[in-house]
Parts: sequence; C-alpha cells; structure tokens
Amino acid sequence: MNAKHKHFIKALIVLFLFIHTDASALNWSEIDTNKIQKKSRFISKKFTKYPKVLAAKLTKDMDDDASKVIAITYWIAKNIKYDYQAYLSNTLDRKNSREVLKSRKALCGEYAMLFNDMCESVGVKSQTISGYVHNFDFFAGDTLYRAEHAWSTVSINQSWQLMDITMGSGHLKPKKQLVKNLMWILFQKPYEVEWRYVHAYNPKWFYVRPNQMISSHFPTLDFFQFLDVPSSIESFNTLNHYTNATPINHTSPSLKAYLNMGDRRKLDLEITQSKRINPVNNRLIGFNNYLIFEDLYRDKYDDYLKEVVASDSELKKMESVYNKAQNNLLQSINNNNSEYEYYYNRSISWKDTLNFFDKKYSKYVKSRVRLNKKQSISINRIDKKSKTYAKTTKKSLNKFKHYNIHKINRPSYEKSNPILANNYLFKKDSLICDLFNYSYLTDSLFSVYDKADQNFIVSSEAWASNNHKVNARLMRKHNLNKMRDYAFIYTNFDLIDKPWFLTKFSNANEINLSDLDAFINELRFFLPILKENIKSDQNQTSSALIAIKHAKKKSYENLNEQLMANQIIADYKLRMVQYSESYKELCEISKRVSFLLKKSNRKLNSAHKSFKKDMTLEKQRHKNYMAYRKSIKDSENANMKYLLKQLDYMYKDIDIEQPVIVETPKKIIEIIDLE
Repeated sequence: MNAKHKHFIKALIVLFLFIHTDASALNWSEIDTNKIQKKSRFISKKFTKYPKVLAAKLTKDMDDDASKVIAITYWIAKNIKYDYQAYLSNTLDRKNSREVLKSRKALCGEYAMLFNDMCESVGVKSQTISGYVHNFDFFAGDTLYRAEHAWSTVSINQSWQLMDITMGSGHLKPKKQLVKNLMWILFQKPYEVEWRYVHAYNPKWFYVRPNQMISSHFPTLDFFQFLDVPSSIESFNTLNHYTNATPINHTSPSLKAYLNMGDRRKLDLEITQSKRINPVNNRLIGFNNYLIFEDLYRDKYDDYLKEVVASDSELKKMESVYNKAQNNLLQSINNNNSEYEYYYNRSISWKDTLNFFDKKYSKYVKSRVRLNKKQSISINRIDKKSKTYAKTTKKSLNKFKHYNIHKINRPSYEKSNPILANNYLFKKDSLICDLFNYSYLTDSLFSVYDKADQNFIVSSEAWASNNHKVNARLMRKHNLNKMRDYAFIYTNFDLIDKPWFLTKFSNANEINLSDLDAFINELRFFLPILKENIKSDQNQTSSALIAIKHAKKKSYENLNEQLMANQIIADYKLRMVQYSESYKELCEISKRVSFLLKKSNRKLNSAHKSFKKDMTLEKQRHKNYMAYRKSIKDSENANMKYLLKQLDYMYKDIDIEQPVIVETPKKIIEIIDLE
C-alpha cells in the first residue's frame, strides 16, 4: 500500500451522514444557486491565470457575499484537484495561488489559501483554519501529535460559515489493480496498494454547522470552533463526539483580536493555545517557532555583511526562539518515534491475539476431527457387530432342531416319581418365568433407541455438520475479504477473536456429545449385555427343555411334555427372530452418520487450513501496515531534520557574545621543608 494516505482518507469517510448545510444565516430563497454554478462552469481559460482576475470574473454583477462565495467555492471544487502526489511526498514546499491555478492541483492548505486570496479580492472576509482530523487508523484514546489539515471559514452577512473545500472537491479510492490483487488472492504475493484521486464535487462539506464540524475537524485555535463552549481535544479523540454547544457564528472578541494580529502574533497565539489544548503537538510549536525565527532572520540579515545585524535584546530573542524551535522539533522526532512504537505495539498485539485465537480454535478443530474419526469407527464397528449378532441369532433358530422328546421313554408305574416330575415342570416354569424377565430386559434395551430416536440423532448430527459447514464458509469468506481489502487495521475485534466461529463450533460440539456420542457410548455398553442376555435366553430355554425331558422320565402319565416343548421352542424361535431384526435396526443409521461425520471433517479441515492461512495473512498485514507507519515516521522525521538543518544554517550567522566567566586565581600553597 502506498504510504501516507493518513488523515485525508479518514476525514473523507467519517461523519458524512451527519454533515448538513447550515442555512440559518443565509437567505437561500433569494439566491439562484444553480444559475451561479452554471455561470461558474463557463469561464474562459484566459481569466484563470490570476486569483483576482478569476474572482472578479466569477462574481461579476454579484452584490451579496453569499453569491460570491457560492461562485468561488464551486469553481475551485470543480476545477482544482487534490495534489495526491505532493501529499505522498510529504513535502514542505507549498505553491502560491497563481501556481495552484496553473497546475490545477492543490493540497489542503493551498485550497484554503486560494479561497482566501479570491475572497479577499472581492471584499469577502475568510480565514484558513489549521487543525486535526483523525487518521483512518486512529482509535478512541489515541494521541494526536500533529495538526495536518486545513479548512476554511468565511464571513457572510456577519455570520462565519465553515467549509472544507479539499473534501468538497473529491476523495481517494484504491485503484483496482486486478492482476496484482488476483496474484495476492491466489498466491499471497504482496503488492503495494495504489490510490487514485476521484474528483467529485461534494456539497456536504460546505456551510457545515459548527456543532457538527467539530465531530470531524478540531481547530488548533478554539475560537474557530464557533461554539459557546469549546470542545476539548480529549472529547474529540473519543471518535463519537457530538456536542450540544450553541453555535456562535458572529465575530467573537477573540476572533476579532486574531484578525487584527500580524503573522508573528498569530503564530505566537497558536503556540500558546496549542500548549494549553494539545501540549504534545511539539511539531506545531516547533514549526511555528521556526517560522518566527526565519522571519526575524530575514528582517535582520544583512546581505552585504553576510550576517545578522541586530541589538543584543533582539539577538537574545532570536536565540530564545531558536532554542524553542530546536527543542520542539527534536521532541517532535521523539513523538514520531513514540507514535510508531505505539502503533507497532498495537499491531503486534492484534497479530499475537489473532494467532492465539487461531491456534486455539485450530486445536479445537483438530480435536473434533479426531473425535469424529473415532465416532465413525465406533459406529461402524457397532453396526458390524450388530449385523454379525443378527446373523448368529438367526442361525440359533435351529439350535433345538434335534430336540426330540419322543426318544425319551416313560418309566413304569413302579419306577415313576410324580412328585419329582412335577418338580421338574415347576423348574421349567421357573425358567420360563426368568426367560420372560430376560426377554423384557432385552426388548427394553433394543427399544432404547427406536427409529424415531435414531432419525432424530441423524438430524441433530446434520445440524452440527451444517454448523461446521457454515464456519468453514465464513472462514473462507473472512480470508477472502482480508485479501481483497488488503486490510491494515481492525476496526472490529470480531475479526480477530472470531466469536461467531466459537459459538457455532461449541453448539455443534455440544449437540454431538449430547446425542450421537451418547448414542454410541450406550450402544457400546448395551451390546455385550444384549449378547449375554440372548445367550442366557438360549441357556434358559435349553434348561427348560431338559427339565421337560426329566419330567417325562419320571412320569408314567402324559403331562403334555411334547406340547410344552413345542411351545417353548416356538416361543424361542419367535424371540430369536425378533432379536435378529432388532439387531439389524439397532444401528441402522451408521452409514448416514458416518457420511455426516466425514462431511464435518472435510469442513473442519477446511476451517483448519483457513486458520493457518489467516495467520499467514496476518503476518503480511502487520508487515504492510508497519511499512506504511514507518513511511510516515521517516518522512516526518526527515522534514523535522530538514528544518533543524535550516535552523542551524541560519543560526550560524548570528554572532552572540558569550558572557566571560572570571575565574578566581588559585591560592599558592608553599610547602616548607621543616627539616
């Protein structure tokens, strides 16, 4: 990204929705604005070389100040473009109004100066206001070390109106750079974002109410706020500053005194107020003292003698101003370095915090992937076992195929033992009763998760899988937006800690653990019990049939043993068929659940890759952003060093006699040899 699109970009964005025209002091019904603007469009080039000539041509046949201001501001805004290249270079050189008209380009101060020159030539009072606007990466509570913007105020019908012709003339927007952006998106190849100036008339920045202008523009001189109770820099730096203070558009005593001051006194006043309002702005204090020193130097410099010729008091004053300029310019360098460190620490904090959360979520994701794999393996094993048990249970239908009670001979009357035979039948009844209990327990275990319950588990797992899908999509979108925007800062902390990801992930995780995981764990627990119960059923049935045989052996009478045995075997077969079918239905959702778990893992792995990519992008973001901040620091420091060099160059021509320090003669101590 090209360096130093600083406050200009922020100021173009902030508070557009809140800026309105203050028409209270103007009688617009008597002014045909469209007619004036239309006339301003058709000015021959030969009239645009000199501010006075241009102003006279624009305001010809206009008697009121309001019409004149409309004509002048409209022509400037429509014909003078912002000098973005000069802005990037952060040059200290400034063009005069004639040069601005020739190049048709201007910085903010040059816009204001051209406006002043044109207004003055047609008898309209106007002033340039220097002050602060917030940079795009300025956050509430940050410190403003530099007042780098300029806008205008103009007196119309004894009422001062605020306007920012720079912002009313256009705005900056990034160039498309499609190929470079595509290479960045596909291969993360870094590139420098280039900005272009869009020349577009914006009437919202003309005739702005003072209590609204203060939300985005903070003057270095508080009376230029035009409020009965001036706001503080601390309030301005909250970024959400709106005031109920009453606008005072008339000429206040402070403003009246200022208008009657010379340039040096104005600079001195700005220094005094800056020390009170924003004492950390050493740049302004140093630069103003530099300008005062330069002015004094030019007044007192003798071209013939090649030195400054002045009285002792004047030289001492120059030395004092020199020291103030030097000390504050040096401190401004320290401020620039401190500012860079501050922004570096914040950016590295963003980077470290983002990496912390990304790594944390990546661990959650990997853990969830492992658990999904285990669940998939487990449910497939359960399904496989269930099907195996279903087959073996079905095969056990023929377990008593060869049971034949006819081969058992009855005893003779003498050898029969009816009591013992009845005991065997009682034992059989007891075993059948136990079989009923086993059957009831087995049926209840099989019915813990019926088809409806299993379908509900599938639907809940589908919901969980969809959450992972949404998270994966949001992470891809997050990274894509980050690459497209080539982001420098985070105005939304959710882009760092991503609470939306954790919310959806946690919801999916909880629903999985409460439904599917519980289902798998219970089936793991039930399967051995079911197997044991069915085996016990078979053993109990076998024991009951054996008891019937023993009963026949002890009874010479027919006790309907054959009928009993047939009924027991028939009931047994019916139970085994039911158990076999129940086994098949025990985990019939395994394929659907396995599919969903694999689908979830694909989305989770996608999210994991996105987190890794996010950390890679964050590394580049920090690098790009700090390159941008470093360019600001370096260019500002270079300017301060240039001013210091110029100061020293002028100061060497000042011959200030240094006070002579008289030294007290040292006492001579004689050493007497006592010997």
